[in-house]
Amino acid sequence: MPKKYNEKEVYSKLLSKRGAERHKASQEYAREKVFYDERLQRLKQILEKVSVFTPEEVEEVEKDDLEILSQEIKALQEEIEKQVSLEEIKNLQSKSYKRLFQFARERKYLLDAQKELKKEIKELQDTYQKETNEASRNVLAELMHKYIEAREKIEARLKEISFENPESFLAYSLFELRKYKKELPSGIVETDYPKSQKERAEEILTKSRLVGFLGETGTGKTRLARKIAEEMTGDYEFVPGHKFITAEDLFYYRGLDVKKISPSDVPEIIKREIERFRLEHPDLSPKEIKSWEETIKQVVQGQAVNKELVSEVFLSAVLKAANEGKIVIIDEFNYIPPALLGGLNALIEAKPNEEISVFGQKIKVKPGFGVILTGNITRSEFRGRYLQREKIDPALVNRLNSGLIEYGSLPQANMSFRESILSQSELKEKKQIPSRELFQIGLTLLADEKGNISGPKDLLERVWNLSEELSLLQKIYGGEKLETPVKLSRGQDVVLKEYPISNRTYLSILEHWKNDNYRYSIDWYVYDNLIRPASIISPSEAGQIFSLLKERGMFFQDPIWEEVLKVNPTNYEIEGIEEIERRRKDFMKIQELKSPKHYFTPQEVAEAFLGVEMPELEEIEEVKKELEDKERIERYIKLQERYDNVKSFIENLEQTIELYCQDEKNILGNKK
Repeated sequence: MPKKYNEKEVYSKLLSKRGAERHKASQEYAREKVFYDERLQRLKQILEKVSVFTPEEVEEVEKDDLEILSQEIKALQEEIEKQVSLEEIKNLQSKSYKRLFQFARERKYLLDAQKELKKEIKELQDTYQKETNEASRNVLAELMHKYIEAREKIEARLKEISFENPESFLAYSLFELRKYKKELPSGIVETDYPKSQKERAEEILTKSRLVGFLGETGTGKTRLARKIAEEMTGDYEFVPGHKFITAEDLFYYRGLDVKKISPSDVPEIIKREIERFRLEHPDLSPKEIKSWEETIKQVVQGQAVNKELVSEVFLSAVLKAANEGKIVIIDEFNYIPPALLGGLNALIEAKPNEEISVFGQKIKVKPGFGVILTGNITRSEFRGRYLQREKIDPALVNRLNSGLIEYGSLPQANMSFRESILSQSELKEKKQIPSRELFQIGLTLLADEKGNISGPKDLLERVWNLSEELSLLQKIYGGEKLETPVKLSRGQDVVLKEYPISNRTYLSILEHWKNDNYRYSIDWYVYDNLIRPASIISPSEAGQIFSLLKERGMFFQDPIWEEVLKVNPTNYEIEGIEEIERRRKDFMKIQELKSPKHYFTPQEVAEAFLGVEMPELEEIEEVKKELEDKERIERYIKLQERYDNVKSFIENLEQTIELYCQDEKNILGNKK
């Protein structure tokens, strides 16, 4: 019988070992790139020359995370080998690679189909914008709808195959994390919410040329607009809205241009000007014409030698985009007077390649032209927080219709980290995965290029808490409706209207924490990137934020914070910031984390990132069965060999007995 072992436990240890090996490889590459070992030795040599440091402190410098990882890998390997044979490990790995290959193959087919659909949809959009026949446009719209439906089905299937087994689950998580990592520098990571809004805007621009993104500052409206424009027309025009903007900034202006005639063009220009002169002066005699021809020739030749200033009409961003068939982005459009924006109407309504007049300037509107407006407009009662903004013209709102898109904060569930991760049984029951898009952005920022995450042991929980609290603060600042009203301990409403809280705040906290290699508690970075700057703009809002984060049990639980930072119970103004800043280094030292760095396994990262527990290894029994079958076959072969040997022996024995008996007959005679 095969040796009994806990399959899930062994598989889990194999995954942990592989995760540790990935962390180790990433660390080794990074250290080699920056000459870590050489520089560490140099530091040790410098320290040994002075008496300031004790030998223990010098040795502390040499503490090595790589050694800890190596020991962890070795220990896991020893534990695995105690439980299973190398052959059993190979069989497990072989089955694992097979499942991974099957996932990768189907994923590639789906991605290839998705890529083809994207190309076809783009061609349909371009054709739709060029078409003037209404019936043809309707047919094209129907086709686009079918293609978009097919794209959505493929996206659903991609997610479906990603939850079939541990390998597909881990690979999908890693692919998504790496994709987000590549997108992060652009300022727009295409989680579900931005992606759906982008696709929605592209469809509207194709059909009606006008989209308006409205929302609070820092939500990523302008970056999303840029991404849409790049994908739809490649190049695009950009107009930053401001109080003093004029028609010349938007449409066209007259200016001076320096012109010089090329020598190669001179003969043709002379010929053309002479012909035009003759047509305009038919009554002149041949002699007079001859005289004027000489004059024309001298004038043209003179202009070819000397540069000349001429008055020209130059197209500004909007008309240039219309003339070249591009997208124009008008940022902070609610700075601009409605009368100026009215100039967009004729352009938006024009048929493809139709020539129209805008403020006296004729322009042909090419297919591909579209307008994206972005504006800081809030739902909250503090509508006056954005100074010097114009009221939106009702006529423009009416023209936007479905193109008016409110772009808010990223979806983020309000529950504990552990509760946010569904079991496989809950997933099969079609329970909705708790939203975690802000959290996913946070993990993307903290992960390295390979998708590895390391830091304090409670890092995942702390980042989840930060995502939850910053999302809540964004909603309060933006006046969004909350599922559960939030009150301070004395029953007061939280009122935030002066200090903007956005994704930038969230990313700033995490980026500074990561850049310091998680040296201090995350509380310090929340203080330094949120509470402290908020106290400069609005001490009462800083006090409310500090109180809320503390009372909800997420941050500032260390008694030192309560000792230093005080909140006035009447006006909620925060006090004590100056004291912290006076002894900033000492206070930071108190916040220093002492626990060793934790290297998160691929399973831990994937479950946190996707919000679902990793699928059970259902095929492990098949591996075990194959091993048992193999051993049964081997035992059968051995038994067969033994049987054959015994049979052979018996046959030989029978022959021997027979021979023996025959001999006995010959010796003793035949007696009955």
